Amino acid sequence: MFRFHKTDRQLLAAIFVLLLAVRAVLLAIYGPVEAPDSGGYIAYANIILAGQLNSQSLAADLAPHTVFRMIGYPAVLAAGLLVAGKLWAWLVVALQILLTLASVAALYHVALLLCGTRVMAVLAGLAYGLSMPLVFDQMILTDSLAASVLILAACHLAVCILQRRPLRWQGAVVAGMLLAITFLIREASLLLAGTGLLPLALAAAFADRWPERPWRLLRLSGLPRITIALAVLVPVLLTWQGYRLWNADRLGVPLVTSVGQSTILQGLAVSAQRNPAVFDRSHVFDRVAAETFSTYSFDEIWLINGRLYKEYGMTADRIASAAYASYFRAWLREPLSMLWIPLYHVRMSVVLSPFQPFASVRLLHLWATGEALELGTRRAMQERNWTMLPVFLLDTVCRAFAIAIFAAFLFGTPWRLLRQGWTPQVVVSLGFLGLFVAMHAGYAMVHLEPRYLMPAIAGGTVVGLFNLRDLWRWYRKRRRGGMAEAG
Repeated sequence: MFRFHKTDRQLLAAIFVLLLAVRAVLLAIYGPVEAPDSGGYIAYANIILAGQLNSQSLAADLAPHTVFRMIGYPAVLAAGLLVAGKLWAWLVVALQILLTLASVAALYHVALLLCGTRVMAVLAGLAYGLSMPLVFDQMILTDSLAASVLILAACHLAVCILQRRPLRWQGAVVAGMLLAITFLIREASLLLAGTGLLPLALAAAFADRWPERPWRLLRLSGLPRITIALAVLVPVLLTWQGYRLWNADRLGVPLVTSVGQSTILQGLAVSAQRNPAVFDRSHVFDRVAAETFSTYSFDEIWLINGRLYKEYGMTADRIASAAYASYFRAWLREPLSMLWIPLYHVRMSVVLSPFQPFASVRLLHLWATGEALELGTRRAMQERNWTMLPVFLLDTVCRAFAIAIFAAFLFGTPWRLLRQGWTPQVVVSLGFLGLFVAMHAGYAMVHLEPRYLMPAIAGGTVVGLFNLRDLWRWYRKRRRGGMAEAG
């Protein structure tokens, strides 16, 4: 999939040594870190090992682990438990770190082809490796694994475009299998990552035809290539249907997961906090939600689920279905109030995601200990902790660098399209921008955490660096031209 020159292999080895050294220090301090959600994945893994997957009942619990979560990550934990025993968490963390290094290598390759300089490729690899993966590689959560697999799929398609090597059936199947694995880890990947990757797949299928304008490619003669691009979706659609049939066989209900009983209510809570009328009290679900919500906290979401389960006999699948129905009714009845949900999820933390080494260490410390770490924060400066001044200054530089990368990614990509047309570099940049928009918009319509966007942020970092380099070259060229005229 990715081939490297000897010099690039040496540079990647140096990057890996640095990333592993940082992770070794953090592992020595904190060890593998469990989050509140980790317990659910571990319980699911134990059910797998006990051979009880097919003996689960929807009526047995409010949110049965094997119904609420996908099987992919618990299966990885089960394998770790089987192979390493009490050291299973260390084995899982090692796997997550290994896949992060693979995704760093893939990003390095894309950056090298896109920017044409090893300096930018090294920056792209380090920027991603020292940001959010620094936190989630070490945690028993799905984020690191799902992000790494999706990054490999996106980079595979991007390399096809940049090398002007049209996507073939084998490559489409590889990308599709990676997307299917991502779906088994996190169910939202079916819609969000699938729609985000499809434009990249279509562009890869016509890799040798750029800079021809895209609407001229979508003709009858291009149907075989379009078919190859659509084949990327086949493995994940088959996996989705197979998962539904499996649940229908063991539970009697053809569903994927019941996670909507939590996530959809989180989105509705955001809107209802501003306008409680989003709940239609003529429906049981809406009436219970409206009666229970007071502070609109996460704890109240599970109080609502508990009431529906105990008082009305609703199982997890029925609660999730009722949540989706309530969500769509709210959009029809109170569209302006529901618009607050995506607006609420426009956050500065996403803008700062491309490069945040110090913020990542602070976040890891918070997850591991439950206490804030004043590592170069404004509060440390306000308390006149001058030993933190160098860290504060470095963190400020990192934040400024991250903002520049994100701005260059978001605004520089359309600017390049207007200036340069549909070159392979611009097409890849647009593809990564489309992946970011699809994932951000999709999650923000319900519930968004910056860690959900790790794959899109990784691609955006590469493109942002590319656009910054191009902007710098354009500026120097104009400046030299102005000096020549003045002379």
